[in-house]
Amino acid sequence: MPHRTALASSARLLVVAGFVFQATVQAPYARSASQPGAAQADVRANSSAVSHHYAQANGVKYHYARSGSGPAVVLLHGWSTNWYHWNKIFPQLASRFTVIAPDLRGIGLTDKPQSGYDKRTVAEDIYQLIRVLGQERVYVVGHDIGGMVAFALAHEHPEVVQKLVIVDVPIPGLPMPDAPPGAPAPPPLPNGPWWGAFHQVPDLPEVLVAGNIRAYLEYFFRLSTPDPTAVGEDEIVEYVRAYSQPGALRAGFAYYRAFGEDVNRNASYANTKLRMPVLALGGALSAGEGPLRQMRAVAEDVQGGVIEHAGHYPASEQPNELARRLLEFFNAP
Repeated sequence: MPHRTALASSARLLVVAGFVFQATVQAPYARSASQPGAAQADVRANSSAVSHHYAQANGVKYHYARSGSGPAVVLLHGWSTNWYHWNKIFPQLASRFTVIAPDLRGIGLTDKPQSGYDKRTVAEDIYQLIRVLGQERVYVVGHDIGGMVAFALAHEHPEVVQKLVIVDVPIPGLPMPDAPPGAPAPPPLPNGPWWGAFHQVPDLPEVLVAGNIRAYLEYFFRLSTPDPTAVGEDEIVEYVRAYSQPGALRAGFAYYRAFGEDVNRNASYANTKLRMPVLALGGALSAGEGPLRQMRAVAEDVQGGVIEHAGHYPASEQPNELARRLLEFFNAP
């Protein structure tokens, strides 16, 4: 493995080669010195009713946001975001449910261990968090990497997952049935999904992205949404804060570096069909009906489809429609 100074030199060479990044990094969080159960006030929220807490789960100190009352909904974000990914749908869901949105292992204000980023381990984190918070059965929603974690949780602890929602993510290692004849295909991403391989390279992504976090994250928000303003400035600032935490970039890339292990385990999971109701949604301009077709092959009771006028971030692009679909699904018998 090249020495870090050599990697840093490589990063400077990329700038010369034309990869010019705008280095706009917000100041990192400062942890509260007050009681350990409450996160510091700089964490942003869409509503004053959202509170912030810590809890130990599977040996990791988790930060989570919470709002509302009633049956519990657990929202699991993906890579490039944190709990704040869900801020636009918090009010709608919290009017009927207890909404719990953690920062996943390694991201934002949650602890950043060196290992444990395979999705089964993170699913165990979430299972223990659910139990620590006194919940027996919950609705689970996962987007992107969070969808992979949600899928693992549904297999490892089906007794706690009342209903499962997968949003705009293919699950590695699962079959992807062909689209029926005549079905519209989502448009290909320009330049292809190169980042899946790049993020798995040891050490190098951290060196190249550090100091350029905003530019790197914004690339994905602009690439993956038809409306370049859909992921707002408040969200971008929050995500830059989250991934500027010491160790957060490494943790984020570690989720990709665990894909080999995830593929093997998911292929094993596919031998047993999920029995809880599943809602599988894709942005019309991103995964499309891919999640629905994939889940139909591995679960018994599946519904879903596409969210129109949305790319990879429906919670930012079409929050009202996503909230409507979730509430309709949760409230159905």
